[in-house]
Amino acid sequence: MTRGRRLVALGCLGVIVAACSSSNETAQPSTGSPVPVTASATVPATVGTAATSKVALTPGTSWQWQLSGTAIDETVLDAVDNPKKMFDIDLFTTDSSTISRLHAKGITVICYMETGAWESYRPDAAQYPSTVLGKGVDGYPNERFVDIRQVGVLLPILSARIDLAASKGCDGIEPDLDDTYDGYATGFPLTQADQLTFNHAVADVAHARGLLIGLKNGASSDGSFERAMVEFTDWALNEECNTFDECSGYAVFIEQNKAVFQVEYMHPDGTAIADFCPNDNAANFDGLLKDASGSLAALPRIACRFG
Repeated sequence: MTRGRRLVALGCLGVIVAACSSSNETAQPSTGSPVPVTASATVPATVGTAATSKVALTPGTSWQWQLSGTAIDETVLDAVDNPKKMFDIDLFTTDSSTISRLHAKGITVICYMETGAWESYRPDAAQYPSTVLGKGVDGYPNERFVDIRQVGVLLPILSARIDLAASKGCDGIEPDLDDTYDGYATGFPLTQADQLTFNHAVADVAHARGLLIGLKNGASSDGSFERAMVEFTDWALNEECNTFDECSGYAVFIEQNKAVFQVEYMHPDGTAIADFCPNDNAANFDGLLKDASGSLAALPRIACRFG
């Protein structure tokens, strides 16, 4: 399951953020003021470091993120009047027929998978040797960090996951916990160089199969991580950079005409769209308001622009 920047900040203090329950709220119309996409139409999006057959995800893409719930709500983007749409869903729990139906609607499908942690409930859990498993992930008792320095051990496992994504028809990968060098108590002395080596290897596998891959979170104090990652990833997805005042580093993605999908959460702080949508719109990010990091159900979903 995905986790926001809040978990990193509080986890260092030994505080566990409890996951909120899934919301049953009905959809609400976007009240963030739509603004023109400011990325130059003459600047093509560069897609990773390898050729891909997938359509680039550029600023101004309407999107949905659903990792929780009994079934994917495939209708969420139906009323959105925007030809550019993206749907981010779980790799393992989503079947290929769902992905095919989303494709039939012209939607790019991104499939979520963890790269920086082991999950006991995944079908490939037994393939992870104990020698790569580190400390538990705060708030997620069935997950443990992995030693990303052991690229040779981890890459075959992750390559098989990416092969599964390709076979299901996913257009790209959301690699969760791809920033564990920074602020996480992993049990390993990880450096930014370790992280970049690992992430680049995973990205190369995705690109070799014609898939897009993004940067998940990864905000750094000086922007150095984002500047390195933009050179071999195709878009970025951030949680709560407005809440923690760390959005500026993602400007390098916009400069290369690569989408920045940004999400803030209603819980636990009562965040509303007026609190962050003006900033996201001004930065040319595609912002969403969702319920909570631990409950990414279909609804609520409130977009800052374009619906």
